[in-house]
Amino acid sequence: MTALVLLVNEAALNAAKHAFRPGCDGVFAVSLQPHAGGGLRLVVRDDGTGPVVGASAGPPATSPAGAQGLGMPIMRSLARQLGGELDVLDGPGMALAVTFAPD
Repeated sequence: MTALVLLVNEAALNAAKHAFRPGCDGVFAVSLQPHAGGGLRLVVRDDGTGPVVGASAGPPATSPAGAQGLGMPIMRSLARQLGGELDVLDGPGMALAVTFAPD
């Protein structure tokens, strides 16, 4: 449960820092539901500005490697601790999903 809580916390911090402009309303949503293939699926989504992309050439913004900073590597590591992979979903905003089997 610790990895799950830390992953959601990191996503919330990233949304608070990067997703929303001052004075604008926004939505941050978290869902944890049974997955059709077994296990659970965590989805964390905001309707902010989307992934933060650096000026240098590299992976596209729609991949976790395309965003700069420590947030994505931390969330990828936490997803692996849960036994899953971090997937970036289509927007609007930033949407991340991890499917994993609880212990």
